[in-house]
Amino acid sequence: MTKTIIAFFIYAMIPVYSSAFSLKSESNMRDAGTSTEMKQDSFSDTTLMETELKKELSGKYEGVLEVSYCCENYEYKNGSVYIDLTVDPIVFIYSGVIGNQYFYENTKIFSKSDDNHENSISGWFEKINGKWVFWQTFEGYDDEGEKKPDYITKTANLESCKSDIISYFSQEAIFKEYWDNFKQAIINADIYSLSHSVKYPLVDEGFDYANRKTINSASEFYQRIIMYLNESQTSTEIFFNKECHREMEISDGCGGCYIFYGGKFNLVFEKIKGEYKVVRLALWG
Repeated sequence: MTKTIIAFFIYAMIPVYSSAFSLKSESNMRDAGTSTEMKQDSFSDTTLMETELKKELSGKYEGVLEVSYCCENYEYKNGSVYIDLTVDPIVFIYSGVIGNQYFYENTKIFSKSDDNHENSISGWFEKINGKWVFWQTFEGYDDEGEKKPDYITKTANLESCKSDIISYFSQEAIFKEYWDNFKQAIINADIYSLSHSVKYPLVDEGFDYANRKTINSASEFYQRIIMYLNESQTSTEIFFNKECHREMEISDGCGGCYIFYGGKFNLVFEKIKGEYKVVRLALWG
């Protein structure tokens, strides 16, 4: 009889525990759901804040920039930098030079390095007197032997300078097409194309002073290039299998021009009446 009563009591209590567990589970589920929603809202707010911050930091910055020359020589001049952090990869145009090795993280811009080196910081953003500035990490040194940091100030928002950014990328694409055609003209000995790709007369400013001469035609230009290639014992395809470098707009001499550094000779390309042409055949550096 006692066992029967105990068994009945235990059996009768099972629904109570089940109900309590069920209520507790539902409560936990509601709490978990609320917690998840709060986390999602918090994440959304953070993402929105980060998105807005990136847009706010983007735009045109002006101030003193560092110009790098050969042999660790540096010069400092006023110039412009365009930054767009709202796209991936980010846009970083330093005095007309489009950088493709940069990325943004926590109000800092880093330069990507190879596998053997750590990524280096190129600069960071800070608000001074109500204006956004971008601190630069210069490679040059001051009189005390320490690196010279300096900042540039935001002068235009992203919307007002997007047309400038698009223009830089457009010019880059135009030159790339020209460069590809120019290389093919050399490889295929296309004299007709070379007659439109070079500004004549062109002075050969190479190290061979005894044979320095003024080039007046595409045929002469082609023969000159082949002479240098024969001296370097390199095929045309291998020799020209590299990209050109765009000089900063504030650089002395060749500001804004594209340069091919070939080792045996260098070529300088400049836009003349809307078209790119070779304007110098020289060797330096």
